[in-house]
Amino acid sequence: MESKTKMIDSINKQVNQLRDKVYGLLRAYATILFLNHPLAGLTILAATMFFPNLGISGLLAAICGLVTTHALKFPQSDSGMHIYNSL
Repeated sequence: MESKTKMIDSINKQVNQLRDKVYGLLRAYATILFLNHPLAGLTILAATMFFPNLGISGLLAAICGLVTTHALKFPQSDSGMHIYNSL
C-alpha cells in the first residue's frame, strides 16, 4: 500500500513539473503582448498556427529556449521570461 502511495506521489510530481513547463512556454508567448496569463499565450500560439511555417518555427524556438534554460539551470526557468527572447 505504501509503495502505491509513493508511486502516485511521484507521478503527481512529474505531472506538476510538466504543467509548469507548459505554463512557462505559454507565458513566454503571452509576454509578447506584455501579458502574463497562460490563456493569453495559448491564444497567441493558436493565432500563429494560422501560418504553419511561422507557428511551428516559433514553437520550436520556444522549446529550444526552454531546454536551454533547464540545461543551464537558470533560476525560475519556468516563468517564461528566459524563453521570451528565443521567440
